Amino acid sequence: MWLPILEVAMTEPNRISVDELCGLVGTANRPMIIDVRREAVFAAAPARIAGSVWHNHMNIEAAAEVLDPALG
Repeated sequence: MWLPILEVAMTEPNRISVDELCGLVGTANRPMIIDVRREAVFAAAPARIAGSVWHNHMNIEAAAEVLDPALG
């Protein structure tokens, strides 16, 4: 399984495997992980990915501005 990401020096420039991601979580080289599940699904989930942040998928532009003020 592959997860799309924006920037990381991995086996492919815009992708990271689950195993690669697990190896990076909790380190200084971790990628930013943005959870865009619907709010009710996110709230009901029994677990989360360490270091991830939730943002509403219907307003991703606002999330971009919060995560990278240079985009605002």
